[in-house]
Amino acid sequence: MLKFLKARFPNSKIKFAGKGSASVAFIVDENIIRFSKHGIARYKTEAKVTDFIRDKIHVQIPNIMVVEDAQYPYAIHKMLVGNNWDADIINSLPVKSRKQFIKDYVGIVCALHDIGVEAAKTAIPELGFREFLRLESNEFKRCLKGYFSESEIDALYVKYERFFDSPSKKTALLHYDFTGENSLIDDRFRITGIFDWCEAGLGDVTYEFYKLAKSCNNSFLEEILHEYENQSGIRIDIEKVKEIRFIDTVRKIHRDSVLESIADTERDGILLNIGKLRLWL
Repeated sequence: MLKFLKARFPNSKIKFAGKGSASVAFIVDENIIRFSKHGIARYKTEAKVTDFIRDKIHVQIPNIMVVEDAQYPYAIHKMLVGNNWDADIINSLPVKSRKQFIKDYVGIVCALHDIGVEAAKTAIPELGFREFLRLESNEFKRCLKGYFSESEIDALYVKYERFFDSPSKKTALLHYDFTGENSLIDDRFRITGIFDWCEAGLGDVTYEFYKLAKSCNNSFLEEILHEYENQSGIRIDIEKVKEIRFIDTVRKIHRDSVLESIADTERDGILLNIGKLRLWL
């Protein structure tokens, strides 16, 4: 990909920006260029999402162009202005600044969640209701066999089934990954932009917070959820957010366990997720 970019942008400054589970990214001058690991269709949908919400959320939203007439199809947009953040940075702020950040963060989430679901579906027909696949009992036990005892697997399955019996709070358009890795702040710690809308979709509003829960402590998450209740009138139980992390961990273990051949890095991923699952026993 780097060789391809050097040929396509011969007079540009090119820098590897990183890779995630879905994309490989480069900085080319003042642009971000991403190559998808799962096909260009997700970038086309992302471009529709960002176009749809740009005038509804008052921070920078990338203007994405998808380029298909290339050896490597890619998405490109101008870099947004600002700095990444994490919960440790926000928790180190004076109380007034921290509360302002939390208010800003939740205000953006509420603005997104207040967008009409039917309007979103009309503008972006590709959007569907996203939810975790419910594994049958035998499939659940098969993917955990060898890592846990039968009694431990039974205990985990009880927790697993309980999750799916909970009623939905509200269906809305979600970012699904609104964390410090995918958003930016200015020098006054005000949020300036949100990017990486590849995971966006319709779902229960509770799902909006589980990725954030992976990167912050409980007290910070509780503040976020309390402010969300103040602004939206919807109370979200922090334990429910943690349960979604649990379900997501099971999903990842199941996904990796069905691979015909597991590379060392993937096996390491399974073992890491098994360790996380043990916290639920």
